[in-house]
Order: sequence, then C-alpha cells, then structure tokens
Amino acid sequence: MEENVNLSQPQPQQPQQSQQPQQFQQIPVPPKKKSGCGCWITGCLAVIIAIILFASGIFGLAVFATQGPVKVVKEQLVLLREKNIDGAYALTSVDFKEVTDLNAFRKYINSHPIFTQNTDSTFTSRKVENNKGYIEGVLTATDGTGIPISYMLIKEKGIWRVYNMELAPSGITESSNIAAEPKPVAKSTETAIEKVEVGTQRAADGKMLDARERFLSSTAEIKVSVYISGALKGQNVSAIWFYEGEQISQPIVNIIEEDGNFISQFKVSQPQNGWPMGKYKVVIMIDEGKKAKEVEYSIESV
Repeated sequence: MEENVNLSQPQPQQPQQSQQPQQFQQIPVPPKKKSGCGCWITGCLAVIIAIILFASGIFGLAVFATQGPVKVVKEQLVLLREKNIDGAYALTSVDFKEVTDLNAFRKYINSHPIFTQNTDSTFTSRKVENNKGYIEGVLTATDGTGIPISYMLIKEKGIWRVYNMELAPSGITESSNIAAEPKPVAKSTETAIEKVEVGTQRAADGKMLDARERFLSSTAEIKVSVYISGALKGQNVSAIWFYEGEQISQPIVNIIEEDGNFISQFKVSQPQNGWPMGKYKVVIMIDEGKKAKEVEYSIESV
C-alpha cells in the first residue's frame, strides 16, 4: 500500500519595512526548514509495519481456525503409533464408519506401515471451509522417507472427525491421476477396462476400499477407480457424469504416462447445497470411445 504524503515546507517570513527609520526594529528570524526525508522514512516504516501486522493477523486467524482439525489428525497418528487402532477409528466420522468398518480400517492401517512407523508429521497446507477441514502434509518414515498424505475432516455436533485419509506414493505429485500397478504388460497387449468402482476411500495405489452403489446426499467426495489392463503411454482415459439420464459434466481426462496396468482415478466434490437425490452414471472411455464402460450409483437421503 502506497501512501501519498504532502510535505509542505514552511516559507521564511519576509522582514517588514520599517515605517519609522529613526527607530531600530527587530527583524524576526525565519524558522528553520524541516527536512522532509525523516517524515518520508517514518511514513514508509509505518506502512510496512501495518502490512506486516495485517499479514500476521491473517496468518494467525488461519492457524487458529485449523487448530481443531490438525489436533485430531495428530491425536489419531499418536494412537496409531501406539498400535491403538480402535482408538484411532473412534476419531473418524459417522459417514466414514458407515462405509468402512473397523476390520476394513484395521486392514488398511496394517497394509501401510507408515501409519504406525512414522517419526514425525508435518502439515504445510491447511484450510477450513463450511465446517470442512482440509489438511495436507508429509509423514516421515523411520528411514527418513517422506510420504505425502491428505486428510478431510468434518464437524459432527461441534467436534472435528476424520472423514477421509489418503496416502500418496513417495515421488508422486498431487496432480498425478494415475497409479501404476506392479506388473507391466507388452505393448502388443490389447487395452481393456477391467472394472470401474465408485466409493469414498482409496488406498495409496488407487484401489477402492469401499466400493458401493449408494451414497448419502452429505457425502463430501465421490471417487472413481478405473482398472485398466494393457494400457499404452499417451492414451486418454476420460470420465463423464450423468444425472437422471442427462449429461452434467464435460469429459474429465487423464493421460496414461507409461505402458502397463493402471488404475486411473477420478473424483467429484459435493455441490454447495449437497448432492441432488436420484440416479447417477459415470461413463468411462479410452481414446474417445474406442473402449467404454459405465457404472451407476444413487444418492439417497438416508
């Protein structure tokens, strides 16, 4: 912010001519000119300090607003390091428990040692919007490897609870939409869509943990995993959403980055007023319809 400062300099007073030359009249001494440099520096410093205080206030408010979600995430990580999976599961939301029972949660945690064998956690991205908290950061493994992780939390009766937790393989960026499976195939293998699953919880490799056909209107995110065999580098995988038979989205496109078997991942977020109840369909295509598959699901109030 720039501030224009009008520095008017005092003008020296002119001596008045004496009307009585026979008398000596004391001529007033002109006031000393004040340098404008000090005022300019003071004004700039004031503006800089004001900007710093304003930015500090905004940052402080953001940190304060996200303290609750971060605290719950850290509490859950402590419980997991103590192998208290039941206690960690208790910090999840009602919606989470509805689609992921304790046994499935235990299986997920046990299949990813980073949850129980990390030495530190750092969360560099955090925000709260409409009683939803979004936390992103890194879990540090015992060997020093950093594993990206993201959480989504919701407020239930004024208490923050974990709604979703998702790991990303080390070295995979947030913008990566495709997770590779371990068995590559030859280029001559025909590309095929093996299956399409819809749910809310995915493992780090993209596999759906809670594939289902019904969702609540309050579901925050609906995710789709497309299992592809014989994929070729450069192929396009696209998803189009339909509601009650009418197309409601433009094609969302992922690009396959190397040959092999892949799980292409898509997700859509809850509209501001919640999902309209009814029948939905997702149509998956490879290279503009050469290979196509679809999956249906419904949104219900209870």
